[in-house]
This record gives sequence, structure tokens and C-alpha cells, in this order.
Amino acid sequence: MNQSVRLKTIANLIEKDQPTADIGSDHARLARYLVETGMVPRVIATELGEAPFARAHQSAGISLQADKIEVRRGDGLQALNPGEVANVVIAGLGGDTITYILANDWQKAASFKRFVLQPMSRPAVLREALCRQGWPIVNEVIIRENRRYFVVILAVPGTETYSLSPLEMELGPIILQQSSQYKSYLLYHLNKYCQLRDSLQKSKQYNELLAETEQKIASLEAILYEG
Repeated sequence: MNQSVRLKTIANLIEKDQPTADIGSDHARLARYLVETGMVPRVIATELGEAPFARAHQSAGISLQADKIEVRRGDGLQALNPGEVANVVIAGLGGDTITYILANDWQKAASFKRFVLQPMSRPAVLREALCRQGWPIVNEVIIRENRRYFVVILAVPGTETYSLSPLEMELGPIILQQSSQYKSYLLYHLNKYCQLRDSLQKSKQYNELLAETEQKIASLEAILYEG
């Protein structure tokens, strides 16, 4: 199968040779890739809606490794039994939706070893939930595909809460630590912050947001040009 850079990046962050679940499987593409390349022994692909479930079931059925893919219908982690997989992938959904799926049952979520999370929007919401729950972010990867940046977050269950700065929440603590590797991504956001600052200065309102934006600009410039 000809798979995207985003899918392969997600696959490379899972623990190999371990059972895996893909929540909201999008035609079971990741499931097929994982079993057909021999990366994992089996995958549970889940969908909530009837039509997506049928499409995933059909796609899994034509795989040469169909016996290693189980398609289930259910809402988020409710389709899984506690601890039955090591890896859980939740990709292609908004940050709010991924957060909702995790927060719906943190106890069950903690029974799995690692989570590969790929929010399509509002990653700050997801990072905030992870740090409040005490789940460490152990890796982050930025990829560019179809003229768009995507963030992939690897998190593991934990119990010690921690805090992130507003800039870390938005752009990612590990991404900022690896600024030379992700310079184009950070410059893209620096430009967005500068545009927002200019707009806020013209409006002469939202002083708190303006101050926060100026702090982000100063911090990001220090990372990019002084670090």
C-alpha cells in the first residue's frame, strides 16, 4: 500500500511487536499497514458510525493479513477491554475530541502502555489535559504534508502532574527543545504571532492577550536566534 508520510510517522512511534488499537481507523489504513509490514501481530480498528465501520471492515477484509485485523464498532476507548493492547493510536481528530476520548475514562486509558496522538487542531488543549493528568509527553514529531503541518505526540500514562508554559502548550515542549530540527515550523508560528500582535495593537483592546502574544514572540525569538 502507498501510504502517507503522516501514517508512516505514526507507525514509527508505536512499540513494535505489540498489539495495537487504532481509534477512528479511517478505512483501517493504519491497521493494514502495520500488519502487512509485520510491525505488530494484530490490530483492533474501531469506528463509531455505521458507515465508517462498514468501510473499515471492507478494507480490512481485502488485506492479505485480514486475520490479524479486528474491526469493532464503539465510542472511543469503550470498544477496548482494559489492557488488551499495548499501543493506542488516536489520529486525525481534533484536539478537543482526542481529549474527550481520553478524559471519558482515564482509568481505562492508563491500562494501555503508550498513546500515539495526532490532533488535527488545537494541540494545546490535548497537551494541557496530558500535563494535568500527569501523563508525560515523551516524543513529538512535526511533519509537513500537502502544504500543512501536522503534529504527532507520543504520551504514556503517569501520575505526576506538571506544568507547561503557554508557548510549550501550543507548540510542544519537545519541539521547542529541538528547535533547529523544526525551524521552519517555529518560524511559521512566529509569523502568525507577529500578525496577531499587530492586529491587537491596532484594536487597542485585549491587553491581556496582547501581553501573552508578545511574551510568546520574545520567547520564540530567543529560542530561534539565541539558543
